[in-house]
Amino acid sequence: MAWRYDGPHSRVGFIVKHFGITLVHGHFRDVEVNMDFNEQDMTRSNVDVTIQAGSFTTDVERRDFHTRGEHYLDTEKFPTISFKSTRIEPLGDDRYAVIGDFTLRGITRELSLDTTYAGEAIDAHETRIKAVAGRATIKKSDFGIHGSPVENNIGEDIQLVIDVELREP
Repeated sequence: MAWRYDGPHSRVGFIVKHFGITLVHGHFRDVEVNMDFNEQDMTRSNVDVTIQAGSFTTDVERRDFHTRGEHYLDTEKFPTISFKSTRIEPLGDDRYAVIGDFTLRGITRELSLDTTYAGEAIDAHETRIKAVAGRATIKKSDFGIHGSPVENNIGEDIQLVIDVELREP
């Protein structure tokens, strides 16, 4: 069954080191998640995510402006980031490897999200909701991100942080 993405109760973002010592957090404000849950067999579920790269924010406009530029996300040339699952493997205790094609800056690589199914609840409107949290680490150079030629202060490893609430259709 296809579940609806609940943006106000979700966050798709990242954590990256600044000068190797400080963690900078950012997220995307415009995300579309289509998740088809197979409640009898989670490994038969699938997920398709499209992120509008220009919706990126760290809440620091100067930094966001440079990150959207050609040395990092290059959002004019590559307006979307996407993930499409190809398979899901059980890891035990409501944990799964959600494996799929991740595309950033026009480069597609296989990515495995260490994903936890956090469970289900009924909200105040009597609607079933589900929560899923995923984590993965990518290398910026794998996606053609080399940083500013003036100052390369952003770490090579970028942790993807996906916390999603889904609503019953």
